[in-house]
Amino acid sequence: MWRVSHPYVQGIALRLICWFPDDEDTVVVALLAGDKANMGDVFYESVGTRADQVIDRWLREREK
Repeated sequence: MWRVSHPYVQGIALRLICWFPDDEDTVVVALLAGDKANMGDVFYESVGTRADQVIDRWLREREK
């Protein structure tokens, strides 16, 4: 798992989370953003869970 955050910009929340599956030349990229004025710290508290959902969905779609 690799995470990158942007420089501080008031009112903007952004996380880029990359997951590298074992033994593959693939990367799953989850870009999550939000309006911090409306979300506040909820964004940061929920970003990991939401990224997990994106990765799980990719895994399910790939199995089909």
